[in-house]
Amino acid sequence: MNIRITQRIAPIVPHLLALACYTLLALVVTFPLVLNLGTRVVANEPGQTDAFLGVWNVWWTAQAITDLRDPYFTPLLFHPQGLDLFWQTLSLPQGLLALPSPCCSAPCLPTTCCCSPRMCLVATSCFCLRVMCW
Repeated sequence: MNIRITQRIAPIVPHLLALACYTLLALVVTFPLVLNLGTRVVANEPGQTDAFLGVWNVWWTAQAITDLRDPYFTPLLFHPQGLDLFWQTLSLPQGLLALPSPCCSAPCLPTTCCCSPRMCLVATSCFCLRVMCW
């Protein structure tokens, strides 16, 4: 019985180890972020990408899906007509990940909570593809 369990777990161990290493690396790379989850965002300095646009995109996507609206149109911008967000850098997967967080909490929280796990999952996926292909 012990040998069967070991044989089943052995192929998974490198992947779990890679996930743990990439999680630790993501926390180190974004270190001050983990201490200020609800109040800070990544790339908020002048000359960097517009971080608050990303916060708004995640908030609007979660809000629109919660209210059963089209996330690619918002009546909140250009008031009488509304605005088509088709060409906007709207992040639907990140908005879907933000759904479990309450929409009334700090608006930066869903965006910053998705940052490190996204880095970990992308790096682990690349590791898995490399192991499978070579």
